[in-house]
Amino acid sequence: METIVLEHLDRYYEYLLGLYEQKMISSELIIGLMNDYIQSCVLAGSVTEKFAANARVRYRSKIRIAHGEKVHPEIINLPTEYGNFKAICHRIGNNEHLVIFKGDIYSDEPLPVYTHAECLFGDIFHSVKCGCHKKLGAILEKIESTGRGLLLYLREEDIGLRILYDLDIKEIDLMKYSSNGFESCDGVFKLTDTPIIKTSFCVESRNYYKKYLMGRESVDF
Repeated sequence: METIVLEHLDRYYEYLLGLYEQKMISSELIIGLMNDYIQSCVLAGSVTEKFAANARVRYRSKIRIAHGEKVHPEIINLPTEYGNFKAICHRIGNNEHLVIFKGDIYSDEPLPVYTHAECLFGDIFHSVKCGCHKKLGAILEKIESTGRGLLLYLREEDIGLRILYDLDIKEIDLMKYSSNGFESCDGVFKLTDTPIIKTSFCVESRNYYKKYLMGRESVDF
């Protein structure tokens, strides 16, 4: 059944893409219409929530490709010593960022989001002069223990929010790591609430941490 649904979705997407190329509709409208179609399939019992979550990422990525950006929309399995996760390699410009997640990231519940800035010496070589490796491991352990969450492994500033928009994430609970464990930064907020982009961020030992998720005042799709 899901194979048949996917064929219908592909045909519907190609029809909408034709309208987009004729400048009759916007890319945002295509994403909205595709999400509505996918959700209707879920409500009809034709597909599972897991299929729907993967399909949303698939078509969001496809329209970005049509918009001239190179992305890697494939979702891969990522087994680790901390647990089994899913991962997406997300290319923006010349950098590839990694999105690691577990559970349904499109459910109605706010999504716990964690960020980690790439640190070669800490993440790879476990340098004793920084705690990046311990922090990264603690995040993955937390996501595994709660069964749901998303980690943005970032190689560039001012880009985390853009990735969440690209993945069509609606509502998040941005988590901060400290010596006492994890805590919510400023509670739950919706990505449609513009003020959060300007005022909400987590401050950690790295001075530029705040720029990774909340550095942009606007997002160009």
